Amino acid sequence: MGDTLVDDLIAATAPGVALGDLAERLQWAGDASIYRLVPRAVVLVRHAGDVRAVMLVAARHRVAVCFRAGGTSLSGQAVSDGILIVVSRHLRAIRVHPGAALVSCQPGAVGAWVNAALAPHGRRIGPDPASLQAAEIGGIVANNASGMCCGVAENSYRTIAGLDLILADGWRIDTAAADADARLAAERPQLAAGLQHLAAQVRGDRALAERIARAFATKNTVGYSLNAFLDADTPVRILEKLVVGSEGTLAFIAEATFRTLPLALHRSTAWLLFADAAAACRAVAPLAAAGAAAIEILDAVALRRVAARLPDALPAGAPAALLVEFQEADATALAARIAAAGPVLLDCVLAAPAQFTQDPVRQAALWTIRKGLFPSVGAVRAAGTAVVIEDVTFPVAALAEGLLALRACCDAHGYGEAVIFGHAKDGNLHFTLTPDLSLPDEVARYSRFMAALVDLVLGRGGALKAEHGTGRNMAPFVARQWGEDAVAVMRRIKVLLDPAGMLNPGVLLSDDPEAHLRHLKTMPAVDPLVDRCIECGFCEPICPSRDLTLSPRQRIAALRETARGGPGAAAVLATWQYQVLDTCAADGTCATACPVGIDTGALVRAGRAAAHGAFARLVAGQVEQHLELVAMGTRGLLRLGRLTGAARWLESPPLPAAAQPLPESWPQAETGAPTIVYLPSCLARTCGDDAVPTDLARLCAAAGIGMIVPQDAAGLCCGQAFASKGFPAAAHTAVTRVFTAIAATATIGQIVVSDASTCAGHLAEELRTAGADEEVAGAAARRTLLHPAAFAAEVLIPRLLARGRLARDAAALLLHPTCTETRLGWEPALRVAGAGCTSGPVLVPDGTACCGAAGDKAWTMPELTAAATRREVAGIHDSGATLGIATSAPCAAALAATSGVAYRHLFSVLAARLTTGT
Repeated sequence: MGDTLVDDLIAATAPGVALGDLAERLQWAGDASIYRLVPRAVVLVRHAGDVRAVMLVAARHRVAVCFRAGGTSLSGQAVSDGILIVVSRHLRAIRVHPGAALVSCQPGAVGAWVNAALAPHGRRIGPDPASLQAAEIGGIVANNASGMCCGVAENSYRTIAGLDLILADGWRIDTAAADADARLAAERPQLAAGLQHLAAQVRGDRALAERIARAFATKNTVGYSLNAFLDADTPVRILEKLVVGSEGTLAFIAEATFRTLPLALHRSTAWLLFADAAAACRAVAPLAAAGAAAIEILDAVALRRVAARLPDALPAGAPAALLVEFQEADATALAARIAAAGPVLLDCVLAAPAQFTQDPVRQAALWTIRKGLFPSVGAVRAAGTAVVIEDVTFPVAALAEGLLALRACCDAHGYGEAVIFGHAKDGNLHFTLTPDLSLPDEVARYSRFMAALVDLVLGRGGALKAEHGTGRNMAPFVARQWGEDAVAVMRRIKVLLDPAGMLNPGVLLSDDPEAHLRHLKTMPAVDPLVDRCIECGFCEPICPSRDLTLSPRQRIAALRETARGGPGAAAVLATWQYQVLDTCAADGTCATACPVGIDTGALVRAGRAAAHGAFARLVAGQVEQHLELVAMGTRGLLRLGRLTGAARWLESPPLPAAAQPLPESWPQAETGAPTIVYLPSCLARTCGDDAVPTDLARLCAAAGIGMIVPQDAAGLCCGQAFASKGFPAAAHTAVTRVFTAIAATATIGQIVVSDASTCAGHLAEELRTAGADEEVAGAAARRTLLHPAAFAAEVLIPRLLARGRLARDAAALLLHPTCTETRLGWEPALRVAGAGCTSGPVLVPDGTACCGAAGDKAWTMPELTAAATRREVAGIHDSGATLGIATSAPCAAALAATSGVAYRHLFSVLAARLTTGT
């Protein structure tokens, strides 16, 4: 039987916007929290009109509505069993105002994208949550997210300049509009009067007003932003500030405009180790007074988790550490800050010498310690357990007492493994627990802990939530912190803006004393490759298939759904092949964003392997053994396709040309010049409009470099294609043959070059992980393996320039770093190589990420590359450039097809710039 709600949503929106299939709804049942609710419908809204239409349908059916942005919420704000409105697919626009003092963002824009758009102007937004690489503006504003540096002075509440809002009844207002107050008074007079009445009530109650001012003097996200009644003078401004931190319970944020802040270009960082927490906490206030932008504290358990990375050995007992950083826009101001901190450090009794550093490498190493805390939790927790991440505040003067009491509370309830860390400058402590919420006894233990935690924090004048929002986890305890008089004001706010209680019920305010124990998400163990995943969503912004089918988080959640059994498992399995296996690029880029390094692509490759039968494995083995014949046949088919016009059958990209034959001879090295072992990739030997091997031979000849090609090069393959398709045995044989060819051809010290960065990366990783036979790989490892950009940047271009053989024009040049170049840190070499091609700007467009080509998917699954390149294509068009460079033929084909801009191989672009010399 169909659902009339879903039918009405489908009728009110365009095709594909409203989703009602169980498998589709299960994709959105979890967020980064410990809660799970299966929505009755999911709507991938495209614009404000969709939102208004959904609101009307929801009101008619009396169904709850929840707004979801990045889904990085840690307290259950982004899940619902009603209608889930998802903004992350379409509402991503970012508009930097003239002068960059303001920036306007749609709710689905990732925070890091906004900062990237502002960076060329030397500006940034204020909120700096640790999840900024994945958190989206809608959630950042709705949760009043902060972070390590912004405190309460630079959070959303303080830096919002306007909100474009849609209320529960579908009425829309831009709070930054000049006539906003007049419109509110004329069109929603009861709301305007109600807000004015509440402001007068709060201001007239001196005790309540003082309590509010005290509560928001430091980080506090418990309940509504009652300080709006003290800080704003007009109903519209009160409304604007109330929506900040309201967790989707008062209005939909269609756009947020921030006042931007200067980008701190100069930083100085120090690691301060103390004998105990009390000594560390005594240093916090003086360091904050000296202007420290960040003061991060780590307790003894946290330090032991990352002991291998620490610059000093830990002393006995229960040491603590502070990671301190000063940040300024100019060097002079930074020097003054450091000088002011000198006397403070002299007063500190340190367990190891401290020294400030401005060396980016050393700074990165220090911040890796802090950032390594979260992975450390995932690394040691038992399979099947969840990760609870909560945050509280204590007055800075009572921080040591609060930290020690929190540690004792964790120990008393059997959470001795809890890691405690946080933003000491604000008295803000985070802690992690790892209960198995599938066990009733564990849920009961967690309940007892939460009750004790509330008593502990409130008994020391603290706040139950600092920056993660109230959420489902603290909603039952709001009255404990605020008192019934303040909660009565909050309830009146809710009734004024959402009289039907339709928007995100149960979040922020709840009458259920056990609301935090309901709808708990179980995490069944499914595969060691992904069991550490806590579904945080950090992987999603860089996933090529997130806008087409599933993200890595959703693939893992789908696998867990199959373990739960029932109708959900059946629904997921029915879509498994296309949703989970076929549309994953399997390139492993997700691991670079994952806090615990999970490569969901490895899970997919294993799934593909498991799905292959004996015959498929036999065919793969035969293809690997006879690759030269396969390549010849493919070239013939490509020529036939071009002749017969079959290329028109493909939607995108066009059918590639057949590759030209390999050169019959290769250049010899001049005296004193290197000789390389060249491994022409199977793609370069098979297809492509660029004659890459020939172009590379021309470049090497012009540079005086010699080339050796293995005798059986026409039949070699690095094995990546077989591994990606789920044929590990064929992949192993292929890579072993490559290493054998290298060992037989080269002498120690020679350079080995592949024309595809993806192939070079695969070979490098196989060497690192001993994927090939040890003896053969050992011989190959004694050579220098260079990817195309590194060879061009380090060897080719310098020699060509020295000989006057390279003519660079001044045209802008686009670069597309492949997934391999990004994952292995090879992008800087690509930038250098690009600069060797032009004296003009070298650009990596905004939105550049994995293109989804994944070898053949540019041709077999163009919908994946179209979805994956959407943001990058917009950046390409904004750049105005007409030529791009890639070091992978499929990537070049995908980008050319989706953007309409020519993308060519690096070697071919360089070869086109060769001159006859002097």
